Amino acid sequence: MSHDFNFTEGGYIPGNLNFDFSPPPTPPTSYSILKGISNNFVAIWADLDAGLNNGKMYIGSQGYFQVVKLDDQTIYDWYSVSQKGRGNETLDNNDIVDINVTGGI
Repeated sequence: MSHDFNFTEGGYIPGNLNFDFSPPPTPPTSYSILKGISNNFVAIWADLDAGLNNGKMYIGSQGYFQVVKLDDQTIYDWYSVSQKGRGNETLDNNDIVDINVTGGI
């Protein structure tokens, strides 16, 4: 079963939405390319023109900020308190609460 979600900036979605990012119990199989061991994502953004197979997706999770290239599902950039990303900076701390993406990376 698939669901379409319409996420809009500043939009409100009533109630709780629970996303199951764990692998399905039967094929097709899935794999994880994200850094870290937590699947507790605090923020997910995407380029305005992103689609399933193009653009970039930005993910904030406990201790990591990551940029995923959607055309080949690879990590384009990532940051932690010890890992400098393409911007030659590290995270200030592990407690990411939100991200705000402006411009392009």
